[in-house]
Amino acid sequence: MNVAIRRGVFWIIAAGLLVLVFTYAFKPRPQWVDLASVGVGPLTVTVSEDGETRVRDIYELSSPLMGRVLRIDVEAGDSVVAAETIVARIEPSDPSFLDVRSEEEARAAVKAAEAELALARAQLNEAESELEFAVSELERAKKLVARKIVSERELDRATKEHKTKQA
Repeated sequence: MNVAIRRGVFWIIAAGLLVLVFTYAFKPRPQWVDLASVGVGPLTVTVSEDGETRVRDIYELSSPLMGRVLRIDVEAGDSVVAAETIVARIEPSDPSFLDVRSEEEARAAVKAAEAELALARAQLNEAESELEFAVSELERAKKLVARKIVSERELDRATKEHKTKQA
């Protein structure tokens, strides 16, 4: 045999062996499986995963008065019916002693409220006086327009002034 043929046969045999090695290496292996008998029965599926809470609407409960919240008996997930379920009870707190400073602050608040009331009464009297004047001006303008002494514009101005003061 000639050297070229020997080399060709050698490479053909080497390539065949290489194909056999790769075929054996990548051949799927059998997998072990669990075997069980199948029967008819209820299906139970359990999901055991961590959840994430998303708050969509935030409600803040606050009280304008001081007090103590009693023990809350409602648990998370309990149903709540409007105007029937009591979620929390608030008891008034014990009154504190009135010291000198608090008493003076309370007296000052009363005096300030009385002063505001006096100012409001004065403003009311002023508004009533201005309304009376506007009514008399309107009547005067109507009489003068009837005698053709003043223009219609003066009557319109007096009417506007009357409506403004009345409002």
